[in-house]
Amino acid sequence: MIKLIAVKKLIIVCMVILLTGCWNYKDIDELGIITGLAIDEGENKNYLITVKIVIPKEQEEMDPESKILEMEGETIFDSVRNMIMIFPKKLYFPHMDIVIISEKVAEKGIVHTLDFLMRDAEPRISTKVLIAKDSTASKILKHERIFTGIHSYEIESMLESQSNLAKAPKVSFHQLINNIVSEGISATLPVIQTEHFNKRDFSIIQGTAIFKQDILVGYLDENQTKTFLFITDQIDGGLIIIENIEGQADTNIALEILETGTKLTPEYNGQLEIQIDVSGQVALAEVSREYREIDEEMLEAVKREANKKLEQDIVDLIKMIQADYGADVFGFGNLVKTKNHKVWRDIENWEEEFRNLSVNVEVDLEIINTALSKKSIQVGD
Repeated sequence: MIKLIAVKKLIIVCMVILLTGCWNYKDIDELGIITGLAIDEGENKNYLITVKIVIPKEQEEMDPESKILEMEGETIFDSVRNMIMIFPKKLYFPHMDIVIISEKVAEKGIVHTLDFLMRDAEPRISTKVLIAKDSTASKILKHERIFTGIHSYEIESMLESQSNLAKAPKVSFHQLINNIVSEGISATLPVIQTEHFNKRDFSIIQGTAIFKQDILVGYLDENQTKTFLFITDQIDGGLIIIENIEGQADTNIALEILETGTKLTPEYNGQLEIQIDVSGQVALAEVSREYREIDEEMLEAVKREANKKLEQDIVDLIKMIQADYGADVFGFGNLVKTKNHKVWRDIENWEEEFRNLSVNVEVDLEIINTALSKKSIQVGD
C-alpha cells in the first residue's frame, strides 16, 4: 500500500511538472525538486541543512533521479542559498512533503527554524514536520528506501498510515504554527527514529514530542501516545491490549479499535474541571493462549477490563504531563477559552491552572464481534 501511494505520488509530481504549459524541457532541466528537508546544528555555522531532491528526466522515462545535498549556514535561508555553490539548479519547494528537525535544534526552539518556511511562498502549509530522536535529522533523511525510490515520500506515507496504528500524531506545518501561537494549547510533533535491522538502518515513526511554546521539553512513548490520541479524539485504529484477564497470568487479549469518539466538556462549579467521555467499538482480535469458550460472561469481563484500563491510562497520562511538563498538549485551555470565555478571562496563569486541573473520565467501549470463532485454539494431546 505504501509503495503504491508513493509511486502514484511520484508520477503525479512528474506529470504536473512536465505538462504545465509555462515550462519546457529546458526549465525542467534547471529544477531540483525538494521532497524532504532536514535541519541540524552545524559544526562551523548555526545550521546544517540537508535536502532530498528529485531531478526529472526525459518525459518518456518518468523515473526521476534522487540526490542528497548538504550545506551549512547562519540561517535556514542562508544554508539553502549556499547550495548554489555545489548545485547549479533552482531548488523547488512546492512538492516538499516532510521537514525533519533534530532534537538538539528543537531543544533550543523551533520558531526561528520555521520562519523561512512560513515566509517563503513555495513550501506548502500541509508539509508534515517530525522530530528526529537519538539521531541527526540528516541521517534519517539519508536512510535507504524500503519500497519507493524516494525515501521522503515513504516517510510521508508512513505518517498517513499512522491513523491505523495510533503510535504517533500527524501534524502539518499549519497546525504546528497554530498551536505554537495559540493560547491554551501546547504543540506536539511525531517522533522519527532509526531502527537497525539486518545490517541496515530504517526509519520508524512512533511517539510524540512535547513542546512548551516552541521548545522541546520531552517525549511520550508509543503507548502514552495512543492514550494522548484517545484524549484528543485522533484515534482511527490500533489495538488495546488487556493483560492477565481475570487474573490468569500470560492471558493477553488484543482488541482492535474500529471506531471511537471523545467528547471534552469544561465544567465550572466554583472550580474548573474537564469531563472526558470516550466511547467506541472494538473487536476481539486475538487471544494469546488457551482460554475457555468466549461467551457473554467472558466478553463482559473483557469490556470491564478494557474500560478500566483506558480510564486509568488517561488519568495517569494527564497527571504525568501536569506534574512533569505543565504543557497543555490536550488543548484544555483552548477548550475553556472557546466554551466558557468568562471563566477563561478570570484565569491569570493557565500553566498553573493546568497543573492543578481536575479531570473526570468515563469510558464506554462496546465489543461488537469476536471474529469467526468463539473458541481459542486448543493444543491436542
